[in-house]
Amino acid sequence: MAIPNDFDFTIVLFLNKFVGKSRLLDGSVELISDTLIFSNVLFVAGLWLLWFKYKREESRIRLFMGGIAAVLAALLGRFLQLSLPFHVRPLYNADLQLTWPIGVAWGTLNHWNSFPSDHACLFFALATLIWISDRRLGVFAFFWAAITSSTRIYLAYHYPTDILGGAAIGILMVILFHRLPLPSVVYRLLDWERCASPSFYAVAFIASYLAGTLFSDVRAIARLIGQSL
Repeated sequence: MAIPNDFDFTIVLFLNKFVGKSRLLDGSVELISDTLIFSNVLFVAGLWLLWFKYKREESRIRLFMGGIAAVLAALLGRFLQLSLPFHVRPLYNADLQLTWPIGVAWGTLNHWNSFPSDHACLFFALATLIWISDRRLGVFAFFWAAITSSTRIYLAYHYPTDILGGAAIGILMVILFHRLPLPSVVYRLLDWERCASPSFYAVAFIASYLAGTLFSDVRAIARLIGQSL
């Protein structure tokens, strides 16, 4: 597990110099960080662009496999948050004496482990998948993954090493899956798309929605079930 260090503290304290001085700045950063259309949804839209741009069988299967890898990267990030020793997010580190971002509610994310960033796991996994399929679009995807992840450092949700750790998990997971041989069962998905496209795209829409919202509905249902037991 990465322990916050001088590298983390230096960057967090530097960015915090700009926090709390402008409602527009803090609000804009929070908007990019927390509004799904500027983060997850944008990456998922990029995958759909590639799905229809490159219609070769292998390209589509690689996208599907990469999508699975990205989801697994996010799940691994969340598992590590729950299983690794807890360390507080910089926003709640009293030793840092940070200025509170305008508009951020007290208690936001204070019950989650800081390391690693599951957002960075997903963002950089999707960016890697897009880059493998289309280099030019991939450059923008990596740029935007860096921007959205940096907003979470500005807001003191994460230390830089939380982001770097999440990015490494996401990138490595997609590269690993990209090098695996394609299982024959995956080809049946393309048969499904060709033979019953209405049902295929209905299910694909639901899957895209869940990925684009970081499975928030599934997590809400799981919390309700957990509280009821």
